[in-house]
Amino acid sequence: MITINGKKIPFKEGETVLETALEAGIYIPSLCTQSELESFGACRLCLVKIEGMRGFPTSCNTEVKDGMVITTEDDELQKIRRNVLEMLLSEHPNTCIICKDKDICEECHFGPTKAGRVTGCRFCPNKEICEVREVADYLGLEDLKLPFEYKNLPLERDDPFFDRDYNLCILCGRCVRVCQDIRGRGTLAFTQRSFRTKVGTAFDKLHIDSNCGFCGACVDVCPTGALSARGSKWHGDADSCIDSICILCSIGCNFSFESKWDRIMAAIPKREGPTKGQVCSRGRFCVPQLLNGTDRLKQPMIRKNGKLIPVSWDEAITHTADKLKDFKGEEIGVIASKFLTNESAYVLQKFTRAVLNTNNIDSTTSDFVGPVMKTIMESKTANSNIGKIENIENSRWIIVLGRRIFNPSSALNPSIYRAKKKGAKIILIDPGKSKTPRIIDVHLELGVSQTLDFFYGIIHSLYSSNPSIVKKSYGKYGAFVKSVKNLEISKFGKTYSNKIKELSQLINSSKGCIIADPDAIHCSSPEKLMNAILNVLILSENPDGFVPYYEGGNDQGICDMGAISQHLPGYSSISNLESIKKLERLWGTKLPREKGKRYSEMFKDKLKALYLTDTIPEEKLGKIEFLVIQDIYPNKIMNKADVVLPARAFTEDDGTVTSLERRVQKIKQAVKEPEGARSDWKIICNLARKMDAKGFDYKNFQQIFKEIKEIVPFISGMGIWKFGSKQPTLFPLMKTGEMKDLTSSKPLFRYRGADLMERVDDFRIQMGAGGK
Repeated sequence: MITINGKKIPFKEGETVLETALEAGIYIPSLCTQSELESFGACRLCLVKIEGMRGFPTSCNTEVKDGMVITTEDDELQKIRRNVLEMLLSEHPNTCIICKDKDICEECHFGPTKAGRVTGCRFCPNKEICEVREVADYLGLEDLKLPFEYKNLPLERDDPFFDRDYNLCILCGRCVRVCQDIRGRGTLAFTQRSFRTKVGTAFDKLHIDSNCGFCGACVDVCPTGALSARGSKWHGDADSCIDSICILCSIGCNFSFESKWDRIMAAIPKREGPTKGQVCSRGRFCVPQLLNGTDRLKQPMIRKNGKLIPVSWDEAITHTADKLKDFKGEEIGVIASKFLTNESAYVLQKFTRAVLNTNNIDSTTSDFVGPVMKTIMESKTANSNIGKIENIENSRWIIVLGRRIFNPSSALNPSIYRAKKKGAKIILIDPGKSKTPRIIDVHLELGVSQTLDFFYGIIHSLYSSNPSIVKKSYGKYGAFVKSVKNLEISKFGKTYSNKIKELSQLINSSKGCIIADPDAIHCSSPEKLMNAILNVLILSENPDGFVPYYEGGNDQGICDMGAISQHLPGYSSISNLESIKKLERLWGTKLPREKGKRYSEMFKDKLKALYLTDTIPEEKLGKIEFLVIQDIYPNKIMNKADVVLPARAFTEDDGTVTSLERRVQKIKQAVKEPEGARSDWKIICNLARKMDAKGFDYKNFQQIFKEIKEIVPFISGMGIWKFGSKQPTLFPLMKTGEMKDLTSSKPLFRYRGADLMERVDDFRIQMGAGGK
């Protein structure tokens, strides 16, 4: 126990005085401290008195010891703090802070007044969250004895996403430290010296030319108005603030969505969640501009006399139902968007199988997600914490397949950097010749087929050096051992043999993980590579070490719900008669027995009708006779559509999504949808009922989720789902000669029909300057 201001307070070993005091509800002013940053002691405002200790130690970097007697507030401490704050304010616009009429002014001017330069709180867009004002109010600062000197630095507005006014900077160092110590970018630093010291980039280059990822971490930690998000700085107080999930990628970061006038105005990262508040530029800055477009689809349309004409919902649904009845099941294809909620994906696959009588439903990313989940389920590693982001930062070695993961603002970068700071070795396997990120220790320029050979070499090396690592309790033990013994190792070559030996020693002795993006296994036999990856992780006793970097926001959930051709909900085989009969009993209808077509195969056959909830290239449409598009924006193939149905965006809907960690999370409606738009699952249910189907009378998403829990055995609610036995299964090694590399795809920065590169100017500038 320790004593703070005469009160007995419990503490945790390793905590600082400031942390213990704040947990106990005792306020100590500080402007340089931030929860995720190491103690700095720069602002000198958190001074305290500790019995038996000389002077006035800073509470932010003084570790608590048992029996300490601490004083956080008395006349002497407050006088010192006021003097320190006065010095800070001598170079920060301060007239409003010390004005005796500021309370009256606040009543009259409750929002920020837009101005070219900030000369007082009234003109500052960050005044409601300014920590300097909070400290000044706490200290009762009413006057300044020191003269004010305006720095007269130029305003910096030439970079994307946020503005910088270093005339308001108090040199707390938060932005510099979060950029260097958390994000690992090193874009910002203290430049010049003495009273000329300022925060900036090397040689005062633009951020876009200085390795900046525009993640917004510096903006989020700034205690003043020196850094401000350009797109939301002048909107004033939000009408509402809803905590939800961003689904522009598969990580599932937690955000607080601020809205005004029924429009999203800002997306503020929350410390909760897998990335601990460290997000990417897409989630931090792009959501308002992406979803608030004036050309959002607001009315259903059907094609009449060659033109798309707005009609009522009833007419659109009736027309669609009548047309779909004209086609046989095998003539219809359905594409599930990787951004649908779990509920919408479940209802869509149920509609496809139970009403359209076909298994031709798939996602545009199923060639990556399908093999990944097939291998994970067969290896029984889904019972572990596989995919958890915290596994990355606790690793001693990290193999990264594909450089897309090192996009400058990627939300996975901080976790990789934390591991690097702890001594982890980072290995990149990628055939690209472009500049290697500086965080990389080893870069192996291997194609997909060569990567498979490389992993086989590691497996052979691990087994040869210690056969006992293959436990007899592992599934397929005999077949695996036989395949390793029969492996030809001569083809690896001397160069790769040395690397294989080196990495095998590292892998065999420590905790590690393998991260892969879609391009990493883009080949004719992706299952082979996934089998090899899981084998390496199981043999190195890291069965939870695989992290798939899915492209879509709910790729995992789409797969879980069975909205792909390869399996039913819950990963039951499409040819499993028992599973089919179970669904027939639950859904009360006969289901198709024929296997469905994958996305990559679907358009090779004579497809006549297509139901799209995602965007696909126009050349794939071929001679489609009837095309339905269900989206939020007009897209490039709408000129081919026979029916267009307006859907809600993720900020306008309720439901659940599943992140790459297999974490089921709720999304909440933050704003009202455009008039005429409807939830995806409601559109599909209306269509199913119009086609005389039963079992589509859901009143809300909770009813659908309840049905999902009945059918999918491993989903019981929110959180990470697990499935499988305690003992993993190994995969016998297969011949690699027939495997063929496929053309790598460009990263698609889109949300359904909304392309970020087209709709968000600042994002296009960022990516065009080398953000890829």
